[in-house]
Amino acid sequence: MLTAILVSLYSGDAIAAGIRTMGPRLTGSEVTLRDAKLSVFKGRASLHGLIIGNPEDFKSEYAFAVDLIEIELEPLSLFSDTIKIKSIAVLAPEINYEMGFKGVNFKRIQKNIDAYLGTEEEETEAESAGLKVIIEDFVVHDGKVMVTSPMTNGKGAGISLPTFRLQNIGAEDSGASIQEVVGEFFAALTASIAKAVKASGNVLSRIFS
Repeated sequence: MLTAILVSLYSGDAIAAGIRTMGPRLTGSEVTLRDAKLSVFKGRASLHGLIIGNPEDFKSEYAFAVDLIEIELEPLSLFSDTIKIKSIAVLAPEINYEMGFKGVNFKRIQKNIDAYLGTEEEETEAESAGLKVIIEDFVVHDGKVMVTSPMTNGKGAGISLPTFRLQNIGAEDSGASIQEVVGEFFAALTASIAKAVKASGNVLSRIFS
């Protein structure tokens, strides 16, 4: 019986439904996911075809797209209130960094996430006692960034995103909520992209040439 309950709570379908429901609330944009898979007993999960759309006022097709995210976790932690995740690997994401007339798309999404997390501080005691996670290693490999602007009629310049990682998320606080993890990851991603764009030097001149 316990195994059946566990599988129903932690299934690929349940994970996908959670992402599709919570994603738009956090980012203020459309979030789609093609599929999610979970092997409880092997301690492995994967997300397939995750796309984070752009907020209003931005013209590129999407902000962030990745075909595969691999997750390794401790199976026994699924029986507790704090899931221990050994690693999350985001593999070869495709990113549109759009500098629009009303700001940068990633900074707008980050602002939306921060605003959502601010309202969550008023959550009830019952809600705050919900599921937590600790993530030992969260890494992004082989990202590609297309820097665009509506002023260039769809032209853009591509740059590589250096590998970056976050470690021990939630470890100091005995776990972080999923929303807090998304906020921390997206803030780090936005900062890493902005740093890569700045380091590219002549990326803006290539767009406008």
